[in-house]
Amino acid sequence: IHVEKQFDNVPEAMANGNQIQQVLINLLINARQAMPEGGTVLLKLSHDPDQGMVVMTVRDSGSGIPQDKLPKIFHVNWFRRDANGKFLWPGFGENLRVLRWIVDRCENRVSAEETAIGYLPAAEDIDLTGLDVSDDELAQLLNVDRDQWRAELDEVGEYLDSYGDRLPAELRAEQQKVAQDLS
Repeated sequence: IHVEKQFDNVPEAMANGNQIQQVLINLLINARQAMPEGGTVLLKLSHDPDQGMVVMTVRDSGSGIPQDKLPKIFHVNWFRRDANGKFLWPGFGENLRVLRWIVDRCENRVSAEETAIGYLPAAEDIDLTGLDVSDDELAQLLNVDRDQWRAELDEVGEYLDSYGDRLPAELRAEQQKVAQDLS
């Protein structure tokens, strides 16, 4: 395995050396396992004066996580309001119901509907026992308003821009893919 080092002239930074060492060891072990035939590991230190931070990057040329092992990612905007400004979802105390759906989905016990923004729960798969959430409110929660999501993705794009060249290309590609799927 070839180790490529790119250490820019960076200012001193406050950090716990033992924790940094442990993280690096774990990342290097992972890289070695991902590259049984050899490859390259990049260790990079750079300074981002706009964010006031020192950035450590570790990247390897390994195979990555197999597609069937990637985590299942879900996105639901539970902070939506109705026409009167009232939150559609009862609040934080009920979010365990959503987490239960996520776990059940990962275990293939419930279904999900694929949309332009990712997987959403089927209405019947969210436990509403004891909640005052009407069918109409649930339908609004699970609806993908394309115009609203396009606007949100523009804001996400601006946020991602703040990372400059530190932004993994995969994140930008995913944001652009979702934007394309919404058009």
